Amino acid sequence: RNTPLSTAQLLATPSSTAIATSTRIPTTVPIPTRTSTATLIPVPTLPSGKPVSAQALAEDIGGDARYWRQDGYLVWAYWNKDHNATFRHPGNNVTITYWWGFSPPTNVPSDCIVEQIDFNGPTRSVRCMTAGATFSADGVGLHLPPSSPN
Repeated sequence: RNTPLSTAQLLATPSSTAIATSTRIPTTVPIPTRTSTATLIPVPTLPSGKPVSAQALAEDIGGDARYWRQDGYLVWAYWNKDHNATFRHPGNNVTITYWWGFSPPTNVPSDCIVEQIDFNGPTRSVRCMTAGATFSADGVGLHLPPSSPN
C-alpha cells in the first residue's frame, strides 16, 4: 500500500531510501522531431549601428550607463534626479522625450520636430532625421522607430 508522506517525512528521509509513490515516472521522454518555427526577435540597434545597451546609450546619447533601463522593445528610459546630463539626439527618426520645464534643445537641425505633448504632464518631444540636437535634463525617454536598423 502506498501511503503519501508528509513534507516533514520527505525531508527526513535519507536519500538512499526509496520513497513509495503512486505516480509512475517514465524512463524515456519523447523528443519532438519538429523544428521550431519561432521567429527570433533581433536586438535593436542605435543609429550608430551599435546594439542597444546601457553602455551604448551612454556613449551615443549621453548620461551615465547606470541610469539607463529598458522600458519596452524599442523604448529606453534615463532617470537621475540628482544630476542633469547633456543628451545628444542621434537622428534617424528617433524620438526623445523629456520634461517641458527644461530648456529647449540647441543645435537643432531643420528636419527636427520639437513639440509639446501631454505624457504624465507637459513633455517635450524631439524627433529628428539628422543628428545634432543637444539638451540638458535629468531624465529622458528614448523611442527607436520600428524601422530601426537591425
